Amino acid sequence: MDSFKQWFLASLLPLLSSLAIAQDVDLSTFNTENEGLYFDQVLIYNYADHTGKSGEIWIYLNSCNHRLLFDHSSWGREDEMIHYIIAQQDGAYITFGTEAEGPRADKVALIDSIYLDPIDASLVFPISDEYVKFKKLYSSEQNSYGLDIVSYAIEKTKDTKGAETISMAKVDFDTQLIYNFNGINVDLQIPHVLGNQHPYLHPNHLITKYESSYKSADGKLYWSKLELVAFENTNYWAPIADYIFRIINNDAKLAEILLEEVLINTGPCE
Repeated sequence: MDSFKQWFLASLLPLLSSLAIAQDVDLSTFNTENEGLYFDQVLIYNYADHTGKSGEIWIYLNSCNHRLLFDHSSWGREDEMIHYIIAQQDGAYITFGTEAEGPRADKVALIDSIYLDPIDASLVFPISDEYVKFKKLYSSEQNSYGLDIVSYAIEKTKDTKGAETISMAKVDFDTQLIYNFNGINVDLQIPHVLGNQHPYLHPNHLITKYESSYKSADGKLYWSKLELVAFENTNYWAPIADYIFRIINNDAKLAEILLEEVLINTGPCE
C-alpha cells in the first residue's frame, strides 16, 4: 500500500516556517507527560445511508488546546501507512505514518494546512441565501451532552424534492477542521456530510444530527443520517517518539527533525 507516499509527494512538503495557504503553524502543546499528545474527550457519531454503509465515527479532542485527532476509528479501516492525523486550531493537519518504501521504513510526520476564514461579525449563522434557507425548528433536544442544541429544516431552491434537517450546537473549538478533513487526503475519507465543507455554518457550529432524503425521477430513494451519540471523557495518548518531521528549509533542501524536538511540552493547561 502506498497511500502515504502518494500523499507525501502530493503535499510537496509544505514549508513549516512559511506555509503559503495557511496561517503560521504553532506546534507547541500543553501535555504534562512524555507518552505523546493527549486527548481527553471523544466525539462519537453514528452514520448510515441508502448504500448500506453504516458505522461509527470517532474523533478525539484535547479540551485544552482543541487539537483534534482522526484515526482508523474515524475513517473506518486500518491503514498500514497512516497511523493518525492531528488537526490544530491554526489550520494545520499533521499526518503520522510510516514510509511505504525505503530501507529504513521511518515513522514520519508530514504537514498540510487549510486557510481558516476570519469570522464576519455582521453575518447571522447559519447563513440563508437565495439557494439555501435554514428554518428554525422547535426541538426537544436541549442540553444533550451539555450542549445547547438548535435544529433547522434546510430548504434548497434547486432541490425541491429533497428533505433535510440539521441540528447543531455552539462549541469552543473550530469545527472547520472536521468539515475540511476530506480535502486533506483523498484516500482516507469520513462520510461527506461530516467531512466536507459547510460554508453556511459558523466555525464553532458542531453538527449533532443530520438527516436527508431525496427521491429521484425514477422513484429511487437516496437518504443519509448522521447523529452524535456520545461526547464524553476519555484518555488517549498519540505517540510522537521516533517520528521524523520533514520540511524543506530556507535553502530548498530537505531537512529532518525529530518531532519531539518540535512539539514542545509546555506544562498543564488551566
